[in-house]
Amino acid sequence: MAKIKIKFSPDLLDETLEFMNTVTKYLEKNDKLKVIDTAALLMLADSYNTYLVASNQLRKEGVTVINSRGVTIQHPAYAIQKTAIATTLQILGEFGCTLRSRNKLSMMETEVNESPLEQFINMSSK
Repeated sequence: MAKIKIKFSPDLLDETLEFMNTVTKYLEKNDKLKVIDTAALLMLADSYNTYLVASNQLRKEGVTVINSRGVTIQHPAYAIQKTAIATTLQILGEFGCTLRSRNKLSMMETEVNESPLEQFINMSSK
């Protein structure tokens, strides 16, 4: 299969580019990367980058801020970070790149590889 070249935005953090290279290599190695996945991978890169930017901002400024009324509130970057984490994990799960999704795929492969007779015999021998 030909290698698919994905052009990520040059505005992404180096950490994001490294992460995306790791993800694409994993998908290529497991023959799960298709041209149609390009848009989803670009969204994953943006989401992961947003997570990193929000996390860096929270590390620098803290998790709380004082609003215009003088009340201490949760930093707005926290909500951005939380949404980016959820989006990133959802996209990674779609590609089978989370522990849960890998385990689920592994269980499905086991079920497909064993005929009902083999499953019965395996259960009987336990």
